[in-house]
Amino acid sequence: MLPIGNISIIDKLQRQPVYGVANPGNNNYWNLWAGYCFFDYAQIGERPLNFLYDFTRYLDTGGRNWDVLYEGLDIKNLDFAPLADREIKLESGATARTVQFVDDQWIHIGGISYNNNFDEKRVFFTEYVSQMI
Repeated sequence: MLPIGNISIIDKLQRQPVYGVANPGNNNYWNLWAGYCFFDYAQIGERPLNFLYDFTRYLDTGGRNWDVLYEGLDIKNLDFAPLADREIKLESGATARTVQFVDDQWIHIGGISYNNNFDEKRVFFTEYVSQMI
């Protein structure tokens, strides 16, 4: 994740105990995407959080928190971080990329934790960030 603007997660958590990107499962199960999730310890207390997946509910990393946390929250009364795919064009004329923006203030550079394409992406995003300055 690359920060590209200012955002206060603390402000978000003053209104609710959790904040992040909603990850829907099946049958009204949900959790927060592990790549962008925040918790207010003062509001959720010492719950035994478990960040393993729960494939029975179609929930990825952190899905095991359904029983101890998410089940007790009313999803209709929570705000979640928006996701948007946007095309980025570089001034150099390099090939444009469609990039995922999280909360309008972060760029998600997907796929670098499990394959060897980091160098290619580093070059692209280094140029993008430098043209923003």
